[in-house]
Amino acid sequence: MKKKAKPVHEADKILVVLSDDSIPWPHRAAMLRDIFAEPTPETEKVARLILESLGEKNAEALHQEKIAELRALIKEIQEGPIRSAVFLGLHEAEGKGAPKALVSFDDGALVYPVIANASLAAALRVGDRVLVEARGKLVLDKSRAPLRLGETARFERVVNGNSLEVTLRDNDSIVVLAAADLLEQVRNGAVEPGARVVINQRQGLALAALPPQDSLSHYRFLDRSPIPDVVVERDIGAPEAVIGEVHQHVREELANPLLRRQFRIRPSLTRFLTGVSGSGKTLSINAMVRLMYLAIAEFSGLPLAQIPSRLFRVRSSQLLNMYLGQSDRNIDRLWDEVEKMASTPVVMPDGRSGIWPAMVIIEEVEGLSRVRGSDHEAIYDRLQTVLLQRLDPARPAMKQYPIIVLASTNEPGLCDPAFIRRCGGGVTHFGRLKRNAFKAVLQKHLDGLPLAPVNGHDPTEISRLLNNQLTAWLFSPRNPEPAIVELALAGAPAPVVKHRRDFLTGSLVDRAVQKAASEAYLPAAAGGVKGVTLEQLMRAIHEQIMNAAACLTEHNARSYLDLPDGARVASLRRLPQPPLLPIEYLRP
Repeated sequence: MKKKAKPVHEADKILVVLSDDSIPWPHRAAMLRDIFAEPTPETEKVARLILESLGEKNAEALHQEKIAELRALIKEIQEGPIRSAVFLGLHEAEGKGAPKALVSFDDGALVYPVIANASLAAALRVGDRVLVEARGKLVLDKSRAPLRLGETARFERVVNGNSLEVTLRDNDSIVVLAAADLLEQVRNGAVEPGARVVINQRQGLALAALPPQDSLSHYRFLDRSPIPDVVVERDIGAPEAVIGEVHQHVREELANPLLRRQFRIRPSLTRFLTGVSGSGKTLSINAMVRLMYLAIAEFSGLPLAQIPSRLFRVRSSQLLNMYLGQSDRNIDRLWDEVEKMASTPVVMPDGRSGIWPAMVIIEEVEGLSRVRGSDHEAIYDRLQTVLLQRLDPARPAMKQYPIIVLASTNEPGLCDPAFIRRCGGGVTHFGRLKRNAFKAVLQKHLDGLPLAPVNGHDPTEISRLLNNQLTAWLFSPRNPEPAIVELALAGAPAPVVKHRRDFLTGSLVDRAVQKAASEAYLPAAAGGVKGVTLEQLMRAIHEQIMNAAACLTEHNARSYLDLPDGARVASLRRLPQPPLLPIEYLRP
């Protein structure tokens, strides 16, 4: 039976005509304008058919695009990712074969892949990073992001025209191939022996030169902290003579170095500071640091804030290293930096050029200068040997350049005698406060402190009265109050008693004044008595002394009290104290 033909509607005929490429485009465009300009049932059907056809074609095109992307992704997964390598040179092949390159992957593996084209081969230079297909058979392109990462080494000399001999941090020397850019810098003199270069040992390649360090950035041990705000006249009650000695030495070295050399006075200066904890060693050191900078500012005409750092603080944490020999090299580098700074002329604003001093501070020096051969690790003997060599006054650097060395310790008996001789151009002992020293130290703390009114006296007179009363309370031989502790010394016929005055140090006075000021602040903030009273100061000093006495044992008594040389405390007894101080009974 013959199948009945499907009727052809007018809309289908119009769509066939619009799709006929043989009909000129202007005619078909005119038909489209007529269709959309005069909407009828037939034209609406034509418009719907056109839009449906376009949608089907767009969906098909999108489908094909996604399939192509998926196939490309599957191909990349199967072939592997593009790999990165460093170009080391061209492989000269016999005949007319495709050019090949010698490249090194990051793991150090060497391969000879084919270069994609001749123009790429001509553009490649030693050290360029290239993109290699996953199986290492083809160099695809030159990377636009070269990596200059690796270890640092010291450039020594050129070898064989295209290689460099470099020294690693463990002082081993190796020869590596030089990148083209680096080799040009070496040949042009921009990179000289001694410069630091970046190398990749696995690839056997020197990649680039490190830029020269500017200003003081290459000083590893330089102390870049602000200048200490310690003024002798304002902050130190009884300054030791060493402060003035160091200040005068710095000033004379800046002003009259040639005259001092005629008198054979060495430009270097060493001082060894000893004393119990809290006796003012660190405060005095900070004062000497500030005085050095003030002398330089006075000599150069520069403001104090513009003086570059000239201070090195030796810290064990910076010097000691777990690797054998590294601690010794750290000490050598520290002194190399000190000597370099002290020997480098400085140009001043007025055009003058001169040598400025450099200062080295070694606090808690017993940690680095223990008696050699004692029961501790041998590394400290080695470190001390290096220190002694660098501190030798006969060394050229110590004879020619103004290097100031200040070493301090609470335990001079633990320090090696040779170190004390080398570092002890002068030895200053910081002891406990005697009457005049206590009075001077206390006056520094009372100056400018809000004090409670006393019979209409002005603040200056009140501070003087308080100082006199506290000094008499602590040092008067007629004070009826009991002593603090009683010590029985081995072999002594009678026990030794220690009073409040025997515990006094600068830091104890500082803590006591802080305690009294804190106690006086709260009533002042509440609108009460606005100032520190004599009772508050007495009570604070007494509390600080009793706190120290509570820590006393037979073994540490020398850390809190002055004892005769060689004396050994066999036993101690804390003496009972009255519940209140005499002044507290006068409280209304």
